[in-house]
Amino acid sequence: MASWRTLPTDEGATFDQQLTLNANELTPMITFGTNPGMGMPITEAIPDPLSFDDPSARQAHDKALRYMGLQPGQPLLGHPVDVVFLGSCTNSRISDLREAARLIKGRKVAENIRMLVVPGSQQVKRRPKKRAWTRCLKTRGPNGARLAVACALP
Repeated sequence: MASWRTLPTDEGATFDQQLTLNANELTPMITFGTNPGMGMPITEAIPDPLSFDDPSARQAHDKALRYMGLQPGQPLLGHPVDVVFLGSCTNSRISDLREAARLIKGRKVAENIRMLVVPGSQQVKRRPKKRAWTRCLKTRGPNGARLAVACALP
């Protein structure tokens, strides 16, 4: 936050809209499927694929639920976590992975958990292979971490 506050708005600038969010009122999100678009507030139940009007979305959600072993209407809150997804499809930067490595350093991923490190582009994926902090991300437990690319063309 301190660094962010060093970037003040230009004096006299006007805005089309001002939006204030109270982070205490935001609900954490979790994914129930196989892509970030299958996210939902952690307090809600898994949606029924039949609730989607688009046939391809209905099919994708049905396939994801079968793959994940989940049922429509089932809550995810309290459901055991077996895979942790660390990454971003949108605006993922090398600094994101550096910060993740800093937070993970000295810690281990539990034996029953798999961690996927997913840079948002091929460019970001290629860079960490040259860095010591990549080893930090890959050696955090018996399952290590798989380095893959999300939402990016080869």
